[in-house]
Amino acid sequence: MATGRDPVVEGNMAKRVAIIGGGSSGLCAIKACLQEGLEPICFERTGDIGGLWRFEERPEEGRASIYRSVIINTSKEMMCFSDFPIPEDFPNYMHNSKIMEYFRMYAQRFDLLRHVRFRTSVCRVSKCPDFAATGQWEVVTESEGKQEVAVFDAVLVCTGHHTEAYLPLSTFPGIEKFKGRYLHSREYKDARDFTDKRVIVIGIGNSGSDLAVEISQTATQVFLSTRRGAWILNRVGDQGYPIDIVFTTRMKTYLKKLLSLSMVSDFTEKQLNARFDHSHYGLKPKHRIFDQHPTINDDLPNRIISGRVLVKPNVQEFTETSAIFEDGTREDIDAVVFATGYSFSFPFLEGCVKVVENQIPLYKFMFPPDLEKPTLAFIGLIQPLGAIMPISELQCRWATRVFKGLNKLPPRHDMEADIKQKREAMAKRYVKSRRHTVQVDYIPYMDELACQVGVKPNLFSLFLTDPKLALEVAFGPCTPYQYRLQGPGKWVGAREAILTQWQRIIKPLQTRHLEEEASAPAVPLFFKLAVAVAVLAIIFAYFVHGASLAAEIMPPCLVCTSFWGAATRDGQGNLLTHRIKSSPPQAALLTQRGRTSFPVAYNPTEPPLSQVSVPSLTPPCPPACRGDAHRFEVGFVPAAQLQLCAKQPHPGHVPPEVTAARLSATLVTCTQPLQRTAGKSWGSVSIVKCLQNLMSPLGRAGAGRRCGMAAGGTCRSCLEETHLATCQLTLITHGKHRDSHPQHPYHHRTADMAARRVALIGAGASGLCALKCCLDEGLVPTCFERSGDIGGLWRFEERPEEGRASIYRSVIINTSKEMMCFSDFPIPEDFPNYMHNSKIMEYFRMYAQRFDLLRHVRFRTSVCRVSKCPDFAATGQWEVVTESEGKQEAAVFDAVLVCTGHHTEAYLPLSTFPGLEKFEGWFLHSRDYKSPQSFSGKRVVVVGTGNSGIDIAVELSHAAKQVFLSTKRGTWVLHRVADGGYPFDFSYLSRFIQLLQSLLPKNTTSFLLERKLNARFDHMLYGLQPRHRIFDQHPTINDDLPNRIISGRVLVKPNVQEFTETSAIFEDGTREDIDAVVFATGYSFSFPFLEGCVKVVENQIPLYKFMFPPDLEKPTLAFIGLVQPLGAIMPISELQCRWATRVFKGLQDLPPSADMLTDIAQTQEKMAERYVKSRRHTIQVDYIPYMDELACQVGVKPNLLALFLTDPKLALEVAFGPCTPYQYRLRGPGAWAGAREAILTQWQRVVRPLQTRARDHPVRSSTVPHIFKVFFSIGLIVATLVYVSLSP
Repeated sequence: MATGRDPVVEGNMAKRVAIIGGGSSGLCAIKACLQEGLEPICFERTGDIGGLWRFEERPEEGRASIYRSVIINTSKEMMCFSDFPIPEDFPNYMHNSKIMEYFRMYAQRFDLLRHVRFRTSVCRVSKCPDFAATGQWEVVTESEGKQEVAVFDAVLVCTGHHTEAYLPLSTFPGIEKFKGRYLHSREYKDARDFTDKRVIVIGIGNSGSDLAVEISQTATQVFLSTRRGAWILNRVGDQGYPIDIVFTTRMKTYLKKLLSLSMVSDFTEKQLNARFDHSHYGLKPKHRIFDQHPTINDDLPNRIISGRVLVKPNVQEFTETSAIFEDGTREDIDAVVFATGYSFSFPFLEGCVKVVENQIPLYKFMFPPDLEKPTLAFIGLIQPLGAIMPISELQCRWATRVFKGLNKLPPRHDMEADIKQKREAMAKRYVKSRRHTVQVDYIPYMDELACQVGVKPNLFSLFLTDPKLALEVAFGPCTPYQYRLQGPGKWVGAREAILTQWQRIIKPLQTRHLEEEASAPAVPLFFKLAVAVAVLAIIFAYFVHGASLAAEIMPPCLVCTSFWGAATRDGQGNLLTHRIKSSPPQAALLTQRGRTSFPVAYNPTEPPLSQVSVPSLTPPCPPACRGDAHRFEVGFVPAAQLQLCAKQPHPGHVPPEVTAARLSATLVTCTQPLQRTAGKSWGSVSIVKCLQNLMSPLGRAGAGRRCGMAAGGTCRSCLEETHLATCQLTLITHGKHRDSHPQHPYHHRTADMAARRVALIGAGASGLCALKCCLDEGLVPTCFERSGDIGGLWRFEERPEEGRASIYRSVIINTSKEMMCFSDFPIPEDFPNYMHNSKIMEYFRMYAQRFDLLRHVRFRTSVCRVSKCPDFAATGQWEVVTESEGKQEAAVFDAVLVCTGHHTEAYLPLSTFPGLEKFEGWFLHSRDYKSPQSFSGKRVVVVGTGNSGIDIAVELSHAAKQVFLSTKRGTWVLHRVADGGYPFDFSYLSRFIQLLQSLLPKNTTSFLLERKLNARFDHMLYGLQPRHRIFDQHPTINDDLPNRIISGRVLVKPNVQEFTETSAIFEDGTREDIDAVVFATGYSFSFPFLEGCVKVVENQIPLYKFMFPPDLEKPTLAFIGLVQPLGAIMPISELQCRWATRVFKGLQDLPPSADMLTDIAQTQEKMAERYVKSRRHTIQVDYIPYMDELACQVGVKPNLLALFLTDPKLALEVAFGPCTPYQYRLRGPGAWAGAREAILTQWQRVVRPLQTRARDHPVRSSTVPHIFKVFFSIGLIVATLVYVSLSP
């Protein structure tokens, strides 16, 4: 529009301007008036500036009201006034207190407060009688009960649109009889009033989602009710930069114009769903993302997946104590918060404007079109997709120039046409809603205003004269400084402000100095492609040629084998008969490169058509027979290999308790190759017959007679039936060889010596599964629990109990329900994926009730002493001294399971923090922390960035004035909510990913995962990145930390160097005044009741497989759950118990002490080589490798090749899906008939608790694309069959 003086206004130039409201719009209005030489007077009804952003404990009539914790949703560089950048050390997303601090700086810098009349209300604004000629207004104000009338040349209305709460109670039948409390979000201040309540929040705008998240931290349950759903954006954008900085650019706006709205919506929605699938979470609306004002919230997905917030449809009606939703569900509730938005009106403007359902006809959302003189304007009466402060400022710059006569408005009919066109465009684009009447897009609207003022940047000119600046203007964030580069109000600092804006974004995050850049180098694209091709080739070879590879690389003594068969038992479980299935393809005679091969092992404990896997052993025999189990293959024994152990025979020894029902596999070593004889079978039936006789429950003598075994170990039956010169039988029971040499310490165990009574110490998660495993094996357990209830670590108590782990009220587990459940007892499908401690306790009680475990628990009984009985060397028994109600009692047990965990003794290294003794504040260990209430308004240092430290820092930041998170090394931060919104462990703990990790170099896998984590937020940028790689330390899991850091509520600091009376001095020399210190410095563990049996030094304890002391004469003591897994601990504890109880019962043996010590030393060396030195890295294990290692001992590791041949659907889920505990119940001892179904339905149980609001379209969840599954399965089966049929 052309500029120039309006001839009507020229002679009556406005001088005095009345500004109504002293908020952000009012402040920039004052400044704009002063810059144009006008005389502003601002009327503010309260006693201070700030408007909406000034928090008050009680809502003030006629003024917007916010809650205590409000943080703005636009970043500082996008929301600042265009010639006054926000200080670089201010956080990117500012708390309301920081916004107020900025406003005060702005008012002081431009001397604005002297133009403000506080505690003055505007009663009436009306046209003067000569308005048509002068455009003047009569303004009636009231202060201290006195009214005053003044005439002004122009009026700027800066009251905003958040003053009048919209509370549509008539649309909620029954609310009048509801006995609980209800309120509008305007009245909400903090979450303390809702502690332990069941609360509904109605409305899913920014306020509604914020309130739901905040209340969920104290309430028993929060329901978030929404009519339409919403698209959820994050404050933290790619690499951790503010999302408006990333997306609000001129280039992206230009691309959006070029592409169709549908295409842009598709792309944006895909990006949002990649973070979490809105359909899964019950949030997806029917409309597209740009059809509604989006909601911004980083914490909501985490609160939904943990079940603290349940998304529900609209409320149909209320009863006295509950709410009934439109889907028919009913929920008992105590309170309702209506986040139903606001209305706006201007009653002081008598007849000048008319507002109908939040619609007001204004040209460019500012000027009434029907006034004779353009001397009235509305400022900030818009709902932008971006920051409102720069828009208000540019509106004021235009309005004051219009008032002064420097710009003029078009004719009335043109303005009305523009108003109509905008209304129609808005109605076409947005869903019908009261909030979509004043909607604008940030850059288009700012440019529209800039054109009126003449300050829109000229990109073509900039590229010719200042290319560096032009590139930043075109491709960088469209910050307000761009509108000060030229034209009226030009600011000389605008160029510098634009070129340094990225430094100001980064500066508040750099509160911990990092000396080095990220150690992960960029990987060339060519290398990435080469690695991908190589990995696929290896995987193909691994699956297709697995059998031949096993035969080729197998050591001479042993080959992993399987046989097909079934067993028949009597009523007591004794083996009666064996039935061999008709020969499957695998049982047919094969000739491998001129050598005869045949299947040789038979497991009568398995159901028909099952596979038994036995480990290959790498050392030469006979010591190989005492080695560890690592490989699981299904293969065939080349007959030529059967003679290689002849020079080192193993005397046949079969202890009588090793019945066929317990046999995992029998390996046959022979002195001569098998010879084919006319009319004879190929030996498979003969060998099984030999095994039937040998393993008969008649005992050793009977077995020898029926099998025909001579004293020297020669199997006569085998010799006669198969023309063997000699056949030696060596038994491998569930992955461990039963050494037949008399010097073996565990060799002479017999059935009558097997452990029967087992003492369990601790009734937490490990203790409960230990009870069940003992009962499964026919042992008699007694569990001693020093407290009055089960649950251990996961039972919250207001005060820590001595000798028991302690948690804070809000603790939510970091492992998802499908990965943490006990393997034969899935967690109910409606339980949240990440469970609050109360839900975990509920699951434990269900488990205990289902298997009748509590009758074996002696509550309020402490274990004082566990010592060896005098005849321990012969019996392996223990004397256990307990105390209950002041009385001690001694009892003898055949075995002991220690299930006390490693979170009972707080590690508080006060000596490493000089000056702490003179600190006048208070300090505590995280074990003593319960809730943030006592830290309200305090400045707190949290020392330690483990899971507890970060959780506590995040929680405290909602109540404390400032939180400092002190870390020695930094940490990599994972998130519960992974790609698509699935649980992180559920997405990444799979056999396929584990295989890739084992095939690729460690640096490559570290680089890939670090890159993925940095894509969410750059750890270097946030001051968290450590020097070590991601797999060198136990990672930390937290979804909320990046948001708390970018909003300045948590400041990351280096290690504390020393304390003074009132402050902490950090290693970078900075000093911060503090009131309290929380030490999240971990735990120590010890076992004082075990007198001299084990020795713990700096959290290191020598245990075989982290379970068995290697130097005991009898293996009747085991530690359960004494590990720190990269995954869930409950399934590990359970599998440990399954192994331990079988060892106690005599079904399996441990290797000799020397071998166990060697294994322990190797494990410790690997741990020291991999992890940074720390007390927490002494019991570290990787989830799948360790679970498989235990499974090898028990004989329950799933056989992938057999599954692909017999059950491809299940095999695909086992191979590519999450490695859930059910996989270890598919076969072997303790097989559970429901395991297959549990695996195939695990995705449904993950999605189910998220589906609390009905969707229009069903969700198809899949581990891999369906078409890929089909082709891969077909290809794998064909390749296997071709190999089997064509092998020479």
